[in-house]
Amino acid sequence: MKRGLLVLLFFVASKHLAAQQCPRGIDYVTTFGSDTISVEHGEFRSDSLVGSLLGMGGPNQWSFVRYEAVFGADGMFRAFGQAIWPIAGDSVKAPAQVSVVSFGPRTITATVTDVRRGAQVQTDSVAAGTLPYMDNVPFFLAAIVRRVVLLQRDTVLIPTLWLHTGGHQEVFTVVKRGADSLQITTPRVSWRVAVSDGRLLGAFRSDSVSVARGACR
Repeated sequence: MKRGLLVLLFFVASKHLAAQQCPRGIDYVTTFGSDTISVEHGEFRSDSLVGSLLGMGGPNQWSFVRYEAVFGADGMFRAFGQAIWPIAGDSVKAPAQVSVVSFGPRTITATVTDVRRGAQVQTDSVAAGTLPYMDNVPFFLAAIVRRVVLLQRDTVLIPTLWLHTGGHQEVFTVVKRGADSLQITTPRVSWRVAVSDGRLLGAFRSDSVSVARGACR
């Protein structure tokens, strides 16, 4: 991606968030080879994280996403919601799609309201300790890191439910590789993950997708 467009993406994503303090915030860029596929900013607020992301859903198809997640002290999700606008749209107006996800002891329920299809509800039965996941969204990778750090084990199995995929589930194997790195292995790919102060610092996936932490601002 050309530098000028990348700068524009940072600007569009950043203007929707209040100024953030670096120790509380996240700032990630995800790339595939030389192409930028998402730019993400977020801010921790007590037991929640509020953020925004500009992501590529297909060739020249960018979307703007706002999200908020609420966590328990154990690193498990208590609630998650997101709103999506096409990049050509106006985020002041109603979003094209809104998702609200609730979490039970052994279930995850997603209610998705689309401007064209209306509301759809799906409840999936899941194993205890299941985390929601979406590909190429560093926030979800950071949530896995957060959960693993809190568990304080050298090897952890993390069940995941892939949101908006019809109920697809996978188990991620996370192995501690020293004080500041993790190896995450999924049925499809593996991640080498750098960790600092219990948070995601950066990551490289076996299919050449990488996540880099942006500069503190």
